[in-house]
Amino acid sequence: MPGIRAILMLAIVWLATPLCAQKYEVTLDLASVTKEKDRVKVTVITPAVTDEKIVYALPALIPGSYSRKDFGRFVHEFYALDAQGYPLKVKKLDNNRILIKNPHNRILQKIGYWVDDTWDAQKTSPKQKDAAFNYIFQPGGTNIDAGRNYVINHQGFYGYLVGYEKFPYELTILKTGNLFGSTTADISRESPGRDVITAPDYATLVDNPVMYCEPDTAVFSAGDTRVTISVFSENRVVKAEKLRRYLLPLSGALNNFFGKMPVDRYMFIFYFTRNDSTPLTRYGGYGALEHNYCSFYFLPELSSENSLKSMVMRVAAHEFLHILTPLNIHSEEIQDFDFQQPKMSQHLWLYEGVTEYFAHLAQLRDSMITDEEFIKVIRGKIQEAAGYRDVSFTHMSRNILQEDYRSMYSNVYEKGALIAFLLDIRLMELSKGKMNLRDLLFRLSEKYGPEKPFKDDSLITEIVRMTYPEIGKFFNDYVIGSKPLPYQDYFSKIGWNYYYTKQDSVTSFGKFGLFYNQTDDAFIVTRCNGENRFGLKNGDRLLSINDKPITYKNFEEVLDPVFSPWGNLPVTVRYRRGGEEMSAAARPDTIPVTGRYVIEENPALGLEKTRLRQKMFSNYFKE
Repeated sequence: MPGIRAILMLAIVWLATPLCAQKYEVTLDLASVTKEKDRVKVTVITPAVTDEKIVYALPALIPGSYSRKDFGRFVHEFYALDAQGYPLKVKKLDNNRILIKNPHNRILQKIGYWVDDTWDAQKTSPKQKDAAFNYIFQPGGTNIDAGRNYVINHQGFYGYLVGYEKFPYELTILKTGNLFGSTTADISRESPGRDVITAPDYATLVDNPVMYCEPDTAVFSAGDTRVTISVFSENRVVKAEKLRRYLLPLSGALNNFFGKMPVDRYMFIFYFTRNDSTPLTRYGGYGALEHNYCSFYFLPELSSENSLKSMVMRVAAHEFLHILTPLNIHSEEIQDFDFQQPKMSQHLWLYEGVTEYFAHLAQLRDSMITDEEFIKVIRGKIQEAAGYRDVSFTHMSRNILQEDYRSMYSNVYEKGALIAFLLDIRLMELSKGKMNLRDLLFRLSEKYGPEKPFKDDSLITEIVRMTYPEIGKFFNDYVIGSKPLPYQDYFSKIGWNYYYTKQDSVTSFGKFGLFYNQTDDAFIVTRCNGENRFGLKNGDRLLSINDKPITYKNFEEVLDPVFSPWGNLPVTVRYRRGGEEMSAAARPDTIPVTGRYVIEENPALGLEKTRLRQKMFSNYFKE
């Protein structure tokens, strides 16, 4: 009899196993997008849950973003079925959570619904306020452009059963055969029309977005790191190979900055939209969102080579450097992110401020930008930071979702970067050039790393322990406290003079502006006070600069000699006034101005300070 009982128990276990597959099996059908509503069908075979009340949720917020998103707004026609295929009653609790009622404790087996993309969201009326509309910044949103492009930020398509976020995901994506999915997720390309992505939990899935489009990719190595570029350009203006030429030297500079990259792979995923007013650019904005092994970009198709390169390098350097923080250095709040009601970390000065500073410093240290260009960056950040009131940066970070502080978020890229710069100077001064901010972060990454978060309230204490007691005063004054940053004092430590105001001069052709008349495809003079060197008047239509016709595609490059004059070089302008075509040639004037936040190198401050600056600013400086 014991043998029969054992066989019976084994049979019960075997029969139960198919109903207890403890993972999410998600199907995203990109091949059958509804034409009338532009929606995608999602079906989910859920873990075998028998709770009386089951809640399915999509994120209210996501890591790396500091405002509510409420992705559940885009879910429609939700249903739930038990293991026998009978429907369960559902009720929407709020924007992001749906209650599945299961009074008889049946096994939940399947849910399904349709999803709108966030990029196409429109206001319900012209009077709807932006706060109520709450458009989702494109790099964290979703795009459904049937048969052409799909931006799959997973949080916009599917969620999780509350309490079961740690279960594995198996995502099947049905698609047309001409589309290729670019992602750092674990992906199996099973057939031209079917990809399968797996992830150990929901947070990992969200950390690895996918973009589907006709393939345009490029690959290169930076040290031991394999770097992939994937591009979708609406008008095919930007190609992956062009971006490879930009990002290869940048990746080399970052490799030199790190010594060795902290990741073995990285992917840049770019969506370039045409550079004019479109439904996709009406709301939101250009920019990027970082992930641990990739970053997603929503940028304009700039026709000027210099402008395109400058934009890509500026944004990509910042996002790439997030592989140091928060990938290798982050708090428990980030490690165990709550997608509904997250507790925010107090260390935005670290996650965004240090990253922004390093993005410029790494290029400076590898001679990709000059000292003068770096000074211009720092001066610009001082100017922007001056527009915000002085508050505790840790307090602001912790409360960044609150209305009183939400508008201050952009300051993490301005004052946050300046905090990092001054902290770097102080570390170099105290260590006599033997320890910098990069060294400190390397020590922190060795102590913590990707799988070991720090306690939010303990990080500054740990930094002081690793460095000097004086660093504790720095944090108490300028990060925890709200004292104004001491630019003049700190800049003098590296041989710079700093002036809040200083008499200066600029070269200029005078004051006038231009606006682009899209109907007439013309650049029209405006805000003209009649004192410009060319004699231009309001309403004049510009035709050419130095015999180069001006168009929407080339205006940045063609107008550069006018708005950024070089020396005393003459410029010839051809324009139309009324029905008459006219031309004028002029040289720029030197105009006295009162400069603000002026920074100048001062060798008279001493060799020791100059050498300290050189050591900070170069990978190759030798004593």
